[in-house]
Amino acid sequence: MLAKGEDLLVLPVKPVYDTVVPTPAPAVVVTRNEPIITVIHHKPAIKQKETPHVEVHPSPASSPSPSASPSPDRDEEHMPAPTPEVQAQREIILADRQQKEQLRLDRLQAERDRHQATLDKLQADRDRKQAVLDRLQADKDREQARLDRIQADKDRQQADRDRVQAEKDRQQAMTDRSRADQERAAHEMTLAKHAAEKKALLTNPYNGNYNTNRYRDKVE
Repeated sequence: MLAKGEDLLVLPVKPVYDTVVPTPAPAVVVTRNEPIITVIHHKPAIKQKETPHVEVHPSPASSPSPSASPSPDRDEEHMPAPTPEVQAQREIILADRQQKEQLRLDRLQAERDRHQATLDKLQADRDRKQAVLDRLQADKDREQARLDRIQADKDRQQADRDRVQAEKDRQQAMTDRSRADQERAAHEMTLAKHAAEKKALLTNPYNGNYNTNRYRDKVE
């Protein structure tokens, strides 16, 4: 792989040949809130006899292997160590960032605590209101139970009155039946008596001494 801006020259095979050594691009290291450190690897190009050259693309066989390509680790290894001033500035910046982050986290935690306290207060208010409602419901239940007991007593008393009235009605019916039986028996006895008297009058011969009006009244 060729670096950006580099050309590969293929020259004729002859004892004397031209070689152009490309100058690597400068490596720039930029960090946030830190001074820019520029490391320049400079090597002058060696230019010999100028001859016509042919520009071709690199073939897979002639391309360098991945292991030969520069890696970031190697670049970091070749980077110079930061100076004490830069290291101190980095530590100050890092400490400032950590302090700001901690302050932000503390503010968030305080906000969460305030929200949680508000929620706890609302929950406590709900619990108190629910306790009041529960007490009111318990009072209503007790009052309803008392009214139910009173109604049950009234129902029992009404049932007792109904039983007494039913007994009175039964006795009155028995009395009415007895009176009706007595009246019917008396009426039957009267009818039997009248029939017997009528039969006796009809069977006895008239002897001339019998009162005609009396006889007629009895017959009627």
